[in-house]
Amino acid sequence: MAIKFFGQYLLEKGKITPEQLLSAVEHQREINVSIGTIAIEQGYLSSQQVEQINKEQIRTDKKFGEIAIDFGYLTQGIIDEILRMQKTRKIYLGESLIQKGFLALEELERELKLFKDEQDKDEIVVNAALKSITASQTVEIFVDVTIKMFLRMLRETVKIGECSSSKDKVNLMDWTFFQKITGAQNYGFLLNLSTPTLLKVASLMMKKEIAKPDDISCDAVAEFVNIISGNSCAKLSTVDVKLKSHPPVVYNNLSDEKFSIQSDNVSIVNLLSTIGNLQIAIEIVK
Repeated sequence: MAIKFFGQYLLEKGKITPEQLLSAVEHQREINVSIGTIAIEQGYLSSQQVEQINKEQIRTDKKFGEIAIDFGYLTQGIIDEILRMQKTRKIYLGESLIQKGFLALEELERELKLFKDEQDKDEIVVNAALKSITASQTVEIFVDVTIKMFLRMLRETVKIGECSSSKDKVNLMDWTFFQKITGAQNYGFLLNLSTPTLLKVASLMMKKEIAKPDDISCDAVAEFVNIISGNSCAKLSTVDVKLKSHPPVVYNNLSDEKFSIQSDNVSIVNLLSTIGNLQIAIEIVK
């Protein structure tokens, strides 16, 4: 099983170089714009209103357009118009590679088909594994919210990789963010990530480049973890699972005070992203 991004797939097949991939991704990001950006450009919203909607998105599970309508800022007709404009300005990685001259159209179409066929098979296996792990409902919701928060807050796409209920599969990377989740059933929520990934998440959260890990960058990632767990607990409450999240604790696993798993009953989900891979683990605590 090898869930991956299309760019990684092309790299592994030798169709493009790492430098070409980085150039195409940067070109793609320069062209693609958010709904909020278009709404500001067209004079439908102010930057303050967009910021307010973005903050509400973090707190709820609603789309940008839904919140804008709820606040009385936009109508459904205007949202539809903005979405049409966004679609005309959006390009995918393959289109960016063609525009940059790194790949021919015929080759792109052939590789896209091969890639999709491969990934469709692997995703069936991944989804089945996710549903079979311990506390699957809770884990699925935490994973779903994590993926949404990466996309909404950090503008990064995340995919589900390997899923397991084996303690041996826990990968304590450079950093572990641990959070107690209490209720009728108590859990431990872990986010494991490398130093480069921590710095990238912190930089995106703080909207400035962070060069090295420190208390401030760790606080930024801890806040991100808080947002994930808070939204996950809120979503679980809609299916009558009442849970409360506690403040995250940060462990530097490169130091003497590294994190250690206490429970043998743990579910693990590896997540893949373009800014670095990470891992979610849910311990079930008696």
